[in-house]
Amino acid sequence: MPHQLLYGSVAVHTFPHPSDFEILRKSHANNAAAGMTGFLIRTPVHFLQLLEGKKEDIDAAMARIQSDDRHLSLRVFYRGDAEERAFRNWEMGFAGLDDDRLDEAMRTAPENDAESAFALIALMKELSKERHQSHARWQKAS
Repeated sequence: MPHQLLYGSVAVHTFPHPSDFEILRKSHANNAAAGMTGFLIRTPVHFLQLLEGKKEDIDAAMARIQSDDRHLSLRVFYRGDAEERAFRNWEMGFAGLDDDRLDEAMRTAPENDAESAFALIALMKELSKERHQSHARWQKAS
């Protein structure tokens, strides 16, 4: 049974920023090595990330994230076990979005509230699906 952790933070830098690529590159490598999956969304204001895998690997990832000075006001929206991974095909999916729905949902979501967290995860899945479909159309057109 995979463990999940959903957190959000305020981004120090405006979007897009060169450090966003570095976060994605390191997260992908770390997650692949640990057998973790997840998805990172970057808005002009926030980071929102779902991590999935073994609890000890997620704890190690969170320790790195908490010490990363590119994040402010880190909030854990959910931590717990899941029946299945929400992003099982993404070692580290990423979407940079200018989407008011996500920023508003993050501003109003209470910490450690499963119902609000599951709504955020559902929104992440919807946005990742939109991004995947857009990417597939772009590849087909190329």
